[in-house]
Amino acid sequence: MYVYNTTFLVKNSRFEQWREFIDRELTPLFTDELGFSEPTLMRIHCPTEEGHTSFAYQIKAQNMRQIERWQTLYETPFKNRLFQIFGEEALPFSTIMEII
Repeated sequence: MYVYNTTFLVKNSRFEQWREFIDRELTPLFTDELGFSEPTLMRIHCPTEEGHTSFAYQIKAQNMRQIERWQTLYETPFKNRLFQIFGEEALPFSTIMEII
């Protein structure tokens, strides 16, 4: 099993709109379209730029094929849409982790 983690640095004034975007667009894409499970959104308690907060969005994949499908078909369009809506006010950074 794998965990696909995306850390976002979000401007505080855009948090509600960003959260709605994650709930409305990203989670259904991962769960309904790609078969990922257990989406979890967490606030990261660490020093960040003033006026911003970091969040980790994690979701589980049964295998690397699911993640590769996301990366091949959906990741770039999703990031383009995110940038189109939020510009540099919601910056993502993703990692893949294997549960051992």
